[in-house]
Amino acid sequence: MAASSFTIRPGYPSDAGVLSDLAVRAKATWGYPSDWLEEWAPQLRFTEATFRRCAVFVAEEGGRISGVVALASGPSTGAGEIEHLWVDPDVQNQGVGRALVAACLAAAREAGVTWIRIESDPGARPFYERLGAVYEGEVPAPIRDRRDRTLPVLRLEVAE
Repeated sequence: MAASSFTIRPGYPSDAGVLSDLAVRAKATWGYPSDWLEEWAPQLRFTEATFRRCAVFVAEEGGRISGVVALASGPSTGAGEIEHLWVDPDVQNQGVGRALVAACLAAAREAGVTWIRIESDPGARPFYERLGAVYEGEVPAPIRDRRDRTLPVLRLEVAE
């Protein structure tokens, strides 16, 4: 599927199953073992609570969802957090992720968010840095046989 004519629209709770499946398939592109993906399944799942807590946007082309971003924001902190950003493996590196982050930034501005925190998959860190995110440190993210595993934390400023 070419990503040349995708559109960005709000995500709906009725999309949850498709989005959960998309998240697993996208996460798998980093080469993680299947038992790790199984352990992460609850974190990759979109639920009704996701849609209550987050502004969710999907990229869609021809009725098929090709990507998703979910932005949670604190009501008074001025900070937001990308909880999910997943792009279908068939259209990665075709602008879908960049367009979803742009939609996320627009929603953040509208909500009064001044910066966005991102706990990134290590493989996605360069993508976020190309969009202007700055590395701030790491957080523990242990998994079965990798108790020392960490995730990079980035900060993306929301321009006026």
